[in-house]
Amino acid sequence: MIDLQRELEGFNKLAIIGVGSEIRNDDGVGIYVVNQLKEKIKAPNVECLIGGTVPENLTGALKKIKPSHVLLIDAAGTGQQPGAITLIDPARIKSGGFSTHTLSLKELAAYLEQEIKTTVLVLGIEPKNINFGEELSPEARRGAEVAISLVLAALP
Repeated sequence: MIDLQRELEGFNKLAIIGVGSEIRNDDGVGIYVVNQLKEKIKAPNVECLIGGTVPENLTGALKKIKPSHVLLIDAAGTGQQPGAITLIDPARIKSGGFSTHTLSLKELAAYLEQEIKTTVLVLGIEPKNINFGEELSPEARRGAEVAISLVLAALP
């Protein structure tokens, strides 16, 4: 079981970033999750941001926010059942392979950790379908709902 609460324990300011492409079906699951969280989280020390396919474009905003923790939420092909959720160590993300992002999350996390002195976590949701389209599969939607619950339960 993912213990997101333990990973976020003691955060001063949290930035939650939805990553992915909304025109590639389940690849947009991170954006879906963050849009839902925006409606539910009212804490002044939590910022919900949409990074889309270029989350590195948020580095300027993150430097101003100065979060102690950054949570990237994205579709992640980990070989599990579609909808499965994994807390991924950004340093262990393999470079190369298919990605809809300009800069890999591994490189982005390393940059943020060095420049902002923040802790970066990646919450991955296993996609079923990343072909062109704008609908989440039922499996990805179920995973998204679990991810939303995990994040909300981890906040004080």
